[in-house]
Amino acid sequence: MIQDLEQEALSAVRRIFPEAMPEGLVERPWRYLEAVRNMEQCSRCGSVVSCPLKPRGYRSEIFHEEWGTRSADVYVVRTCACKFSLAATTQADMERLVSAARVPQQLRRCTFANFQTGNHRSLRRALAMAQSAAEYGLSLVLSGPVGVGKSHLAAAVVNYRLTKGRPGIFVDVQRIMVDLRDSIRREQYAETLSAIQDAECLVLDDLGAECRTDWGADQVSSIVHHRVHHERQTVITTNLGSLEKLAAYLQGDTGARVASRLMALCEWVEIAADTPDYRGQIARQRKIPAPQAS
Repeated sequence: MIQDLEQEALSAVRRIFPEAMPEGLVERPWRYLEAVRNMEQCSRCGSVVSCPLKPRGYRSEIFHEEWGTRSADVYVVRTCACKFSLAATTQADMERLVSAARVPQQLRRCTFANFQTGNHRSLRRALAMAQSAAEYGLSLVLSGPVGVGKSHLAAAVVNYRLTKGRPGIFVDVQRIMVDLRDSIRREQYAETLSAIQDAECLVLDDLGAECRTDWGADQVSSIVHHRVHHERQTVITTNLGSLEKLAAYLQGDTGARVASRLMALCEWVEIAADTPDYRGQIARQRKIPAPQAS
């Protein structure tokens, strides 16, 4: 009976590895038979949902290996995830990345490929610098008037990272202030601030719009100082035309410190004021209302 089972196992293995020899079968015979059945069932399966195996999405599989301690090749059985399970895991990971990134819905379609520069030199430079930031982890300040595409490029940096499975966070400064104030009420201020400070890549959209209070300026200063000190990639959009204007807007010593730290961390990229209204142009082409992001 045992010999019959061993012969059956050898025949099953040889359906996959015709060259298999009896001395190469180092597992119990039933393990090989189960693995072959699993592999055959898996070949007819169309998704994890319809998987008949337990645990769902995992199967026994036979692998051909060379063991230096044996004179013959061996065939071992291991449990591994099927291709559908791997794809589902990858998709779930991507969905978690996208959710954590917090990119607004209207900016999730923003890419470098669909950013239109026309013949405007400052837009072409801004696009090139944003692409370099996405690829090499550089930090930027994208400065310019409302509607010239700053938020599009900043979102494209995060969206590009997501396609590579790399995390990033996109959040406007006003939203950060709301989150931080709310975290104080929930007694989670330290955790919320740390998540912003330590993000692998952080986009601060519309810096200068919500820092008129000393408290708001202090929060921005704390975030920027931490990210400069730890060399975290930071991309900032602002309609303030220079570091000096940013320092004046924030006022006092705090403004000067933020401006100085930004100079150390970021490449300042100015989009010219005579650039046409990028947001309005895109909206007209799509025949939809223009989004409100800067």
